[in-house]
Amino acid sequence: MTACDILNQDGQRKGADSCLAIRHKDAMTDDEIIFAVEAFAFDAGPVTAERRNRGFTLFHVATGTPIARLRPVKGHDGLFDILYWSLWKEHWVHFGPFGRTTTTLDEALRIVAEASIFWVST
Repeated sequence: MTACDILNQDGQRKGADSCLAIRHKDAMTDDEIIFAVEAFAFDAGPVTAERRNRGFTLFHVATGTPIARLRPVKGHDGLFDILYWSLWKEHWVHFGPFGRTTTTLDEALRIVAEASIFWVST
């Protein structure tokens, strides 16, 4: 006998929706990601984050300047692409020596803190 075979109080079988598997959520919530960004000690000063489109935009608190964008990698919980704003292309561009850097949130924040390309316009 499965959980779906249990009858409710009216003697009726439960609907198909009640038989769905319970999934464990490994991914961080939006609030947890924003809190981690704001708690990170950037040398250039405090940074805040906002959920926008398919990622999180990091802003320098003192100037309001966008610093970086962290985009969750679909299908890989806990990994983020790092992007910077290209003045030349006028849109977000993948950061990295080979065109794309995918890493954990903590490592992404460390890279953003240390790489000068993110802090040119602040």
